[in-house]
Amino acid sequence: MAVTLHDVARLASVSIKTVSNVINDYPHIRPATREKVEAAIAELGYTPNLTARNLRSGRTGAIALALPDLGLPYFAELAALVIQEAEAAGVVVLVEQTGADRTRELDLLRSPRLKLTDGLIFSPLGMGQEDAAALDVSFPLVLLGERIFDGPADHVTMRNVEAARAATEHLLAQGRRRIAVVGAHEGEVLGSAALRLQGYRAALEAAGIAYDETIIGYTTLWHRANGADSMRELLARGGEFDAVFGLNDTLALG
Repeated sequence: MAVTLHDVARLASVSIKTVSNVINDYPHIRPATREKVEAAIAELGYTPNLTARNLRSGRTGAIALALPDLGLPYFAELAALVIQEAEAAGVVVLVEQTGADRTRELDLLRSPRLKLTDGLIFSPLGMGQEDAAALDVSFPLVLLGERIFDGPADHVTMRNVEAARAATEHLLAQGRRRIAVVGAHEGEVLGSAALRLQGYRAALEAAGIAYDETIIGYTTLWHRANGADSMRELLARGGEFDAVFGLNDTLALG
């Protein structure tokens, strides 16, 4: 039969409450008492009932992290850092890969699996601004990225427009005037690519340089191979350029 709190309390000659306080690391326990309880736990091989503890506390000790594609270095590094910080807080991370598919992202937000966690860190790529209402969920949610703004959830993003403008201005300061772009998303209005292209165009306009569609390289996901393909397409068009702005590191490496 499974060892219980009663068994530990009996062997250590203390109350069940004292055993519970030791297990939950309650600070105000005499060292000698803590030592007796820990010795009894070790001798009996007692393992706390995590399910019961979670029901009492209302916490599972786990969070979910939903990312589009772990094959992309950015998302792999993000996952590693979230796991690192969670471990420091004694929290487990359950990682979901959505494939940047809108249906899968929406299904995830309604998934009963999330009841096994204390909240979700969510980076969608398939969903868009029209899906903002789907973020009105009953569990803690932190939204990442640039697909949805002003939704009903906490949101962590970056200053895409300003950063892209700064990158373009750096190239302009080097005397470059025909700056090609690798990684634009055709038809995108809201998203990382659209916002970075907006910053690029703002820098050109401020410098009095006309925007030229013929030196904009389009792609889908920001994989290294896609960066290479986008550059091949630019070269095949025959447009002249003297610098390239890759919209992220992976595209630039490609």
